[in-house]
Amino acid sequence: MKIILGSRQIMQHSNFQCLSKRNKAQRDACLKSTEVKEVDIYVLDEKGLVALWVFEQKKRGLTNTQIDKKSQSMKLAAIASARGNLIHDFKNFYLLAEDLQKGGSILGKYEITKNGAKSYITFKGNHKLRSLIKGTRYLSGNAKILALGIGKAGMKASAKTGVLMTVIYSVPFRTLELALNKNYLITNWIVNISSDVIKAAISAVFGYTIGAISSSGGVILVPIFAGIAAAFVMGELLTIFEGRYLVKDRIIDSINNFIETRTREYIDNRQGVNFSRAAIQQLRTSTHGVNF
Repeated sequence: MKIILGSRQIMQHSNFQCLSKRNKAQRDACLKSTEVKEVDIYVLDEKGLVALWVFEQKKRGLTNTQIDKKSQSMKLAAIASARGNLIHDFKNFYLLAEDLQKGGSILGKYEITKNGAKSYITFKGNHKLRSLIKGTRYLSGNAKILALGIGKAGMKASAKTGVLMTVIYSVPFRTLELALNKNYLITNWIVNISSDVIKAAISAVFGYTIGAISSSGGVILVPIFAGIAAAFVMGELLTIFEGRYLVKDRIIDSINNFIETRTREYIDNRQGVNFSRAAIQQLRTSTHGVNF
């Protein structure tokens, strides 16, 4: 299907301007620069667009397996943008569980002891077989303990890191949406990133609270798992609430309406100022007016 929008009007208008030039060389150059060429425009539905994308990937030499993996990675990017905190926590949970299994039991325990103002975490099991927790006793504020989310201080540090990871995942993905989707405005970008971070923060606080409550048993993985599960449930509930009541859409509409209203007021004010200036100038130059 060939579509040329407004080409005839543009060409006639441009030709008139060109023919009005007195110099023949200028007229010929102008007419040559205003030649209109037909362009084929194809409108694809969703299936056609997907088929075109697959064809383009095959043209680049990718196999069907590689194309499937690439498609899945793009879907995972959308999930990761809103759940970067859980991805971080699950990774640490898996590494810690694997290390405890090496030490003799995946349900390894720890004890918190105090020596003056300092607090220590003492681990049970064979520390010689472990690769992450190689010692038997660490300060509660030890960098490795905090990174693995062990103890209340570790869970608090893990919650903060999880929120930071959400920002790291969310900003690039939302920026990519802004660049590729023409209906995706800067207000969508701001609101979506804010939504991702707020949900991550609320989920992290809730997860930390549940994890701290369940840490009394002394099993290393139980409070960590409880915190992750609680954060996941809270995040899903917030997402459901957000979708049901169209929270983001309403916020975006409110911001757009506010910006539109302020822009119109600014334009009206500027037009009023310009009209006033024109009226004053008219009075100054009018022979029937008052000279200032």
